[in-house]
Amino acid sequence: MLRQRGRYTEAVASYDKGLTIKPDSSEVWYIRGNTLGNLGRYVDAIASYNKVIAINPNDAKVWNNRGSLLGELGLFAESITSFDKALAIKPDYTEARENRELSRQQQNKTP
Repeated sequence: MLRQRGRYTEAVASYDKGLTIKPDSSEVWYIRGNTLGNLGRYVDAIASYNKVIAINPNDAKVWNNRGSLLGELGLFAESITSFDKALAIKPDYTEARENRELSRQQQNKTP
């Protein structure tokens, strides 16, 4: 509810409390990552996505989101690797394919 109302900082605090009770909840780690991304805290969001991946490495949407945030940080090679992983899991994942292409274009623009 807090996240839907745009109360992202409070939502993250709530997720953190939940994770003290159930630290292996990939769903809470995922939502926490999305919320941190909304706050522009990309490094922290990626760390949350890494937790999800440690619990469930076969979640294509997490790999895709991770790749998008790595791209936001200008880490295009790493973002492409994340998109490749998403596509290895779900070959018909159009969004990951398009995001990978955007990262490739950005990588080619970077000196």
